Amino acid sequence: MSLRPLMKQKIHSSHMGVESCLRRARDCIYWPGMSSEIRQLVETCETCQKCNIGQSKETLKSHEIPCRPWEKIGVDLFTYNDKEFLITVDYYSNFWEIDELSTTTAPAVIKKLKRHFARYGCPETVINDNGPQFSCATFAGFAKTWEFEHRNISPWNSKGSLLDHRNTPTQGMNTSPAQTFLNQRTKTLLPTKDTLLRPEVPRVEEHREKIKKKQKDQARYYNRNGKDLPKLIKGDVVRIKPTKSSSRVWRKGVVVRRIDDRSYVVETVDGARYRRNRYHLRKTEELVSGQDHIEEIECRSCSEDEDAEEEEKVVETLVLHTR
Repeated sequence: MSLRPLMKQKIHSSHMGVESCLRRARDCIYWPGMSSEIRQLVETCETCQKCNIGQSKETLKSHEIPCRPWEKIGVDLFTYNDKEFLITVDYYSNFWEIDELSTTTAPAVIKKLKRHFARYGCPETVINDNGPQFSCATFAGFAKTWEFEHRNISPWNSKGSLLDHRNTPTQGMNTSPAQTFLNQRTKTLLPTKDTLLRPEVPRVEEHREKIKKKQKDQARYYNRNGKDLPKLIKGDVVRIKPTKSSSRVWRKGVVVRRIDDRSYVVETVDGARYRRNRYHLRKTEELVSGQDHIEEIECRSCSEDEDAEEEEKVVETLVLHTR
């Protein structure tokens, strides 16, 4: 009995996973209840929890399909060639607008959006992340004045000619983004008959069915290596995935509340709060004590939660699609 703690320490000295430690132990030693004791040791190991690998991706969760263009739009910021841009995307047609920003403040973003709203109308729903431009009182006032629903998503959870792209038929569809959104092709440098530039209203239900089929195909492909993670409840102890590539430390926190199906507010032991997607939270069997220390506290979810490197990849992808 007195040798068990020493044996467990030796078994887990290299901080291998549960199954590896069990295989190592079963190869040469045994005592009653050994497997459960080793499993508990590994699951509560602070070093393992700090530097563990990421979780497997969850299944694809598609948005509800809108019934008309500009009913639901997504808005986000990205950086490209050291310049800041605002991208606005229509969920129905995949038609998008890109605006260069001289500053990323809420008033600057709102000014650009007002121009689009004046051109296309006021949307029913605007979706974006929890960046400071969108989570402030100024943007909340904008949403109230223009009477649209403002939905936030968890951060971190984040590419040529625009004219040519908008007039290129979408894969799997009979229409281009411009046709779907404006009910007509728009004139480009490519020679086009006048009859093809005349307005033509597409069949709405047929278009929605094609979108639904694309969503199913995307989900089937995406979900091959994914699974849904168990729901978290208030009080669960979790480790928060590092958002910077320079850090491998998973910080410890406690679930404060659940925002929606996959978004949670987590509080670290020093009182800092973060909003994170379920994918970025790994539940542990650890206990939270007053002696816990959380390294590299940066409340990015409430202020500047952006990943320029990922956003540049998005831009590059868009450019490739338009070539």
